[in-house]
Amino acid sequence: MGVFGMMLFGIDDDSKSKPEQQNVADQAEERLSELIDRSKAVAALSVYAAAVDGSISLDEYMEIDMNVGAASEKKKLPERVVEEISSIYDKHNMTWDDVKKYLDEVSTDSLAEMSGYLDSIIKADSEVSEAEEQVIKQFESYVESRK
Repeated sequence: MGVFGMMLFGIDDDSKSKPEQQNVADQAEERLSELIDRSKAVAALSVYAAAVDGSISLDEYMEIDMNVGAASEKKKLPERVVEEISSIYDKHNMTWDDVKKYLDEVSTDSLAEMSGYLDSIIKADSEVSEAEEQVIKQFESYVESRK
């Protein structure tokens, strides 16, 4: 586990010498990996849903930030991940296939939680377009295909 993960989860360097602590370190690294994958997937799904009607409103941007923060459980993510999420924010022409690549990396349990994030994005600007309704259907179909 890297220094960041050790600091994040309160693990010291001596953990490598003790099997039970190594197991904790492995679990912490796995948990961080899950948070990273979920944060990127939420960012991609949120940006896709927000931009599907042609533009992303300020309210939608704010909701995207809150969604990603909630998905990462307010943990500080590695800089490379923050940069990747930032590049996702900039992709207003993201396709459903782009989004699925991120969704494929998360567990089915995480997918179930994402419907709430999607709902908050769709309702952020107080208008639900036909295109946004289609995103909901795409996501529901995707989730069903993963069961």
